Amino acid sequence: MAASEDSDIPETGAVFTFGKSKFADNLPNKFWVKNDKVLQIACGDEHTALIAESGRVFMFGPNDWGQLGLGQDNKGVNKPSCVKHDGKLYTMGETDGGKLGLPDDVEDTHIPQHVASISEPVKSVACGSTHTIALTESGDCYVFGEGESGQLGLGTDQLSTTTPIRLDLPFKVSQVSCGQNFTALISGSMSKFL
Repeated sequence: MAASEDSDIPETGAVFTFGKSKFADNLPNKFWVKNDKVLQIACGDEHTALIAESGRVFMFGPNDWGQLGLGQDNKGVNKPSCVKHDGKLYTMGETDGGKLGLPDDVEDTHIPQHVASISEPVKSVACGSTHTIALTESGDCYVFGEGESGQLGLGTDQLSTTTPIRLDLPFKVSQVSCGQNFTALISGSMSKFL
């Protein structure tokens, strides 16, 4: 990643970040990935992930619980992080409350682990502080983790799950997003459900 003080932005675009930082004093900071366009960005409590046009993934921030997928020698916060490869979902980080969708006997993991209980190809994933939602290519949603505030969408009978559960929805979903204790879905017809 390259940083620049000048105001020129390359044809591949730039990434602007701001907020809590040891380096930027909460002011907007810009950088770009040399010779590679950034297509997607996602932020966690104190970490950020970028996906470049070449398919490369860049992670930065603390790594105490392995959420950057860099192994045990790096430090960070207890936020789950997820990536997919060929439609398979992988998670890493702190396992408390089932937010990684891994079997109960798996402890905190600093390397990506395959969530084998979701057999459908995963299109995208969103993570809250204690829960995760995976969106499949067919428009179905799988939820796992803690849901005391209703963020799993499972009603009041089941407030948490370590095993991903497919939501029984009357519509297909095109996009998902999670906040700390909530989940938002956009249906295929672009109606929003919070």
